[in-house]
Amino acid sequence: MGGDAEVRETQESFVEADELFRSFFDNAPIGKCMTTPDGCLARVNPAFCAMLGYTADELQAISFTEITHPDDLAESRECVRSLLAGERDVWCMDKRYLAKDGRVVWANVTTRIQRDAGGRPQYFLTHVVDISVRKQAEAALRASEMRFREVLRNLDEAYYRCTLDGTLEDHNPAFNRILGFDPESDLRGSLLPDFWLHPEKRIAYIDDLSEKGFVKNYLIEARTIRSAKIVVMANSHVVRDDAGRPAWIEGTFTDFTDLKRMEDRERHLNRVLRAIRNVNQLVVREKDAGRLLDQACSMLVETRGYGCAWIALEGKAGEPSGWAHAGWGEAFAPLARSLEAGEWPPCRQEALGSRTGIAVLTPERACAACPIWKHYGHDLALVTMLRHGDSDIGMLGVSFPVDTPVDDEEKGLLAEVGGDIAFALHGMRMEGEHERLTMALEQAAEAIVITDSSGTIQYVNPAFEAITGWSRQEVLGENPRILKSGKQDGAFYAELWATISGGTTWRGRMVNRRKDGSLYTEEASISPVRGRSGAITSFVAVKRDISREIVMEAQISSSQRMESIGRLAGGVAHDFNNLLSVILSCTTFA
Repeated sequence: MGGDAEVRETQESFVEADELFRSFFDNAPIGKCMTTPDGCLARVNPAFCAMLGYTADELQAISFTEITHPDDLAESRECVRSLLAGERDVWCMDKRYLAKDGRVVWANVTTRIQRDAGGRPQYFLTHVVDISVRKQAEAALRASEMRFREVLRNLDEAYYRCTLDGTLEDHNPAFNRILGFDPESDLRGSLLPDFWLHPEKRIAYIDDLSEKGFVKNYLIEARTIRSAKIVVMANSHVVRDDAGRPAWIEGTFTDFTDLKRMEDRERHLNRVLRAIRNVNQLVVREKDAGRLLDQACSMLVETRGYGCAWIALEGKAGEPSGWAHAGWGEAFAPLARSLEAGEWPPCRQEALGSRTGIAVLTPERACAACPIWKHYGHDLALVTMLRHGDSDIGMLGVSFPVDTPVDDEEKGLLAEVGGDIAFALHGMRMEGEHERLTMALEQAAEAIVITDSSGTIQYVNPAFEAITGWSRQEVLGENPRILKSGKQDGAFYAELWATISGGTTWRGRMVNRRKDGSLYTEEASISPVRGRSGAITSFVAVKRDISREIVMEAQISSSQRMESIGRLAGGVAHDFNNLLSVILSCTTFA
């Protein structure tokens, strides 16, 4: 007897452990899948299905190789080989999956192999975390860094970064050329002070840099690799870490033998060296529009050498809707009052009339009608539209000395900064609209269901949970057929599916079944949502439980009934149309 009890207890323990595993597997917020040694997907959880847009049945009918990006197949197969061979216990990697709709989904994948008591492989257990957003941000930063590197490579001025003791960590070809080295030579590891001629001036330079944190326009006598004497003008600053401690020194210098060339290019050096990277990093990390504008203006003045900078945003009706400035002080007040009154400065028309959206202006001639033109003095004004696609989001204006050469590169750089700011502002606006739509859906009294093009549920709102008794976690990845009551025949659903698949909204009434088995009647409107290509990407259903209204209909007289039903149907249709128009105006939600 005791032995039987122990067997039952062991069996119960196995059952409990299996149930815990199933719950952990199926309800996990990240993708999970179990793969057989021959590569078949034996089991997948709803999160993995939602990530790739497949149903569980679809995934379990294919091999992992069919949803793996071709460029990642070799490493995925090596993962399988290594784990089967026992060379590793776990394999981690970033890889790309191919979603059902053709999207490439980046994921961080961790795979372990499960073996039986005899050591034979049973299956691979894989955890999949969607890192697409992170990869997009990394790609944007890499592209920004590549642009920065390309600019540095083509600069006439030398750029360098060194440790606090002067060990060279990075430099550009101009650094080599000025000091007489082959442009492609790697000088990292060299000591920068070794190129100085006068140690006492080097000490004074380091003391000045340590005290102020920066040195500007410092004349240094140096020697080339062939011991030729040269004079360079250096600009350096100490870069600090997040804790405020000095981390490294970054700087530039130019051959000062040709003084005129130095004077013409000094502002250009400061502009190229710092602004592109700073503003690009700012638009990636800053999520508040007000702080973005304030810091962008400050960076343009501080790191690009502009005398003043200002940005004004454009509202939906084309009116000024917000602005920021740096370098103006109280002199900006007249323009602020003009913008507040809904009036743009005249330079906006100049920029709009330009083919490139950029205008170079001599203020005393072209800006006489501007409220702040006298503050420009003898400076030039350069304005560019903040443009995203075909939409103007606002405008950016800067000032600099009139003798500064304004070439296509200068204008192109400012246009690039303006484009980056416009891109960030557009993203913030879209994110705000998305949040408002999400809030509206979450608080709606009607049940809202969004599925993919195959009918797999991707979203339900709290009203759906309240009406049906099913929780959001339970229905995500499922098909709406879980609500079928059997009161409608197959022809009914075939006609419904044919209507919405054909691109037309279906409206009607049906009886569905709650999770607890009780029936309810709902008035529903189901509409297709099309992507940019015109193909249907998802369906949106707005549903209202009218069970109570039907009971009320049965309680009123026949003459009143028809009038009441008419009013009810009209009210439901009107409300559905209003709610659907809000949802369908933002097709990116699903």
